[in-house]
Amino acid sequence: TQGDRVRVQRLDFKDLTTAHRQQWDAYVGAEPTRHSPYYQLGFFDALVGVGRPVEVLVAEDDQGVLAFLPFEQRDRRIVPAGGGMNDYQGPICRPGSAPDPVAMIRGGGLTRYHYNHLYPADLSGWARFNIKTMISPQQFVAGGAEAYAGRLRSGGQKGEFKTSQRLGRKLAREVGELSFTLDDRDPETLQQLIRWKSQQYRETGAPDGFEDVWRGELLSNLLQSRDPAFRGLLASLRAGDALVAVHYYLQSGKILHSWFPTYDADYARYSPGRVLAVTALDAMAEQGVEVMDMGKGDAMYKLRSMTQSVEVGEGVVDTSLLRVWTRRCRHDLVTWFKKTSVYGRLRAWKHRLKASV
Repeated sequence: TQGDRVRVQRLDFKDLTTAHRQQWDAYVGAEPTRHSPYYQLGFFDALVGVGRPVEVLVAEDDQGVLAFLPFEQRDRRIVPAGGGMNDYQGPICRPGSAPDPVAMIRGGGLTRYHYNHLYPADLSGWARFNIKTMISPQQFVAGGAEAYAGRLRSGGQKGEFKTSQRLGRKLAREVGELSFTLDDRDPETLQQLIRWKSQQYRETGAPDGFEDVWRGELLSNLLQSRDPAFRGLLASLRAGDALVAVHYYLQSGKILHSWFPTYDADYARYSPGRVLAVTALDAMAEQGVEVMDMGKGDAMYKLRSMTQSVEVGEGVVDTSLLRVWTRRCRHDLVTWFKKTSVYGRLRAWKHRLKASV
């Protein structure tokens, strides 16, 4: 398909040629904003391996491949490949270039691309479709625990690291000696993580993503790799004989991305997830990790422990300018309403109603 001198081809991910894959790898390697594990070919290979319908728009110009955009289709709209498991999204482009998103979507015979983790949020040509942006907090962990603690102190967060260490000593004293494993291969550890996360989803009223069996299979399959260029890492913390916290990461070379942190609620007073996070720092450094990305959101524990952050965008690339305008107006109206006293009263009424059930 031809559009703005750019030809767009739509392919099943598994039909990418060897040349395509080599070009993809080259673009990811050359562009620092694409070093995240969520842009690696291995991530999409793993998705295909558990039955996800991953496709790719391949945009080409006179110089060859301009960009790849991996996706899954939902009716006439498309979403980033991964079924909500992808924490960084957007095209894999030739360094210094970015295809016009409307031309790319239209060239693939599609109308809308819904995203919620576009990175960078100000990507040329794409940022105009953002409805909002959010930070993705990160920790610069090169040099291990003491170096990280120094960065926190420099940023005015001097109590955070000491508090986590104090909680760890309390957990060891009252429950049992702490033992930490960065690369836990015990299948039961992963199953316990899934049980804890499912329980957490139910208690918060969120949909339980692990009801879809493929998600658990994806996590299990990604743990089979030993290659630090791209792999899953399961970290576990035990106090005596008790497994108290588990954290699933994705690693891509020097970047570690937090994916599924969880802990045993029976030990919540010790904040075992927080204890695991600081216990893992030296082991991360030994693995060559420099940046630990905590994922989108401004939860207090992320803000307390971050040393830096990036922005990701949420919005819809749409071939209809009218729909773009309508969507933005609707979002602005909802944002305004949430700041009114009426909305506050409605929320309070809803909470009282739930408490009485």
